[in-house]
Amino acid sequence: LVNFARSVGWFFHSRTPDSLTVNVHGEDKVFKMLNVNKFTSSRGRMSVVIGREGGQRGGVLYCKGADSVMYNHMKPGERRKVEDKVGGYAGEGLRTLVVAKRVLTAEEWNKYDAMFQAASTALEGREEALEVEVLELAL
Repeated sequence: LVNFARSVGWFFHSRTPDSLTVNVHGEDKVFKMLNVNKFTSSRGRMSVVIGREGGQRGGVLYCKGADSVMYNHMKPGERRKVEDKVGGYAGEGLRTLVVAKRVLTAEEWNKYDAMFQAASTALEGREEALEVEVLELAL
């Protein structure tokens, strides 16, 4: 994936605790990371919400994980489409990684952020609370 991104002009440049810089066709673009829900083996996926370009309110939720984990968070019609595309790989013994994206309105992000902040600062049950995905993924 990294080599492919580089071959089409996208190159990771640097990262700070709350942003990352990507060189896109020779121009550095800074993306603000609003939330990062790290990978855990029990959750089986990781998620990040990136601020929308141009200062638009809301964010873009990106989530990646094994196909078997991601299927459970897709709408049924979308799940069938993804299963059709990646199903043959499993038959060949290959592992697959599914990446999903959803543009969040300001209201959706506010709801997600409130849940995320409460879960990530919980003194008890933090891991369980972070496993819950408030928003179903739409590919």
